Amino acid sequence: MNRTTKNLAEGWRFWFGTKEGEGKEVSVPHDWVIDAPFVRDPRESSQGFRVRRGKGWYERTISVKKKENTRFFLDFGGIYEQSSVFVNGQYAGGRRYGYSSFRLDVTDLVKDGENQITVEVDCTVTPTDRWYAGAGIYRTVRWIETGAQYLDEREITVKTTFPEGNYTLAEVAVNTHTGAEVSGILSYGKECWETESM
Repeated sequence: MNRTTKNLAEGWRFWFGTKEGEGKEVSVPHDWVIDAPFVRDPRESSQGFRVRRGKGWYERTISVKKKENTRFFLDFGGIYEQSSVFVNGQYAGGRRYGYSSFRLDVTDLVKDGENQITVEVDCTVTPTDRWYAGAGIYRTVRWIETGAQYLDEREITVKTTFPEGNYTLAEVAVNTHTGAEVSGILSYGKECWETESM
């Protein structure tokens, strides 16, 4: 199966403070501080004197066709901060630190048909950063579908060596961290070489 990736920018609803009512329609990336009221509170000086403290919730649905030997992932570019992600009401994972991307394997939580994704963001921790950080899902969210065996681009490493310091010859070693045989093509300009099994 080929990998498919879908950008989940649209179709989100957002609540701040309490998760009551229908929420507000938003697209991500989204920063709830931008729309927050101005306050004369020294604790918020690094945030442009806008209210950021509190909890926010994001929610949307995605239609999924479950297939045999298929894995499903949610990929978050960044959530500030202390995030918890739920799929169909079940905890999938999260990240305390707000500046790191992360990916969750949600295969076992997904059902055939409509699936609900809920992201809780907790910005109650003090002190805040010394610079403007904003709050919420402030980077992209992607839905990724792969086969049972797949390459994770974050795990692939490439090492180039030059035997005996000869820069006209190079050995390129690629580690895919899959434990499976992988073949590929190495190209440079108009020249291509078939790789050996890795």
